[in-house]
Amino acid sequence: MTDTGHPLRVDDGKVSETVPGDATHIRAVQPEGFRAGEWARLRGTAALPGFPEGDRPCYLIEFPDGVTDFWPVEGGGYEFRKGLPA
Repeated sequence: MTDTGHPLRVDDGKVSETVPGDATHIRAVQPEGFRAGEWARLRGTAALPGFPEGDRPCYLIEFPDGVTDFWPVEGGGYEFRKGLPA
């Protein structure tokens, strides 16, 4: 459930076709991105309700410290990779 009371649909463990190859991790590369430059695990995708244009497809991500977030699929500014960097 979102903080506005709308139901949240999460496809746990399924990552959108917009993710290249078999990527398991994502990071924001634009400087204004939340925790830009930090790698996070892709946990799945979600459809966030309540937007004028309809549900917004997002990546459900989790940082190593357990913080989770939703990043819009559209808009880009992400780098993807399989596994955590060494």
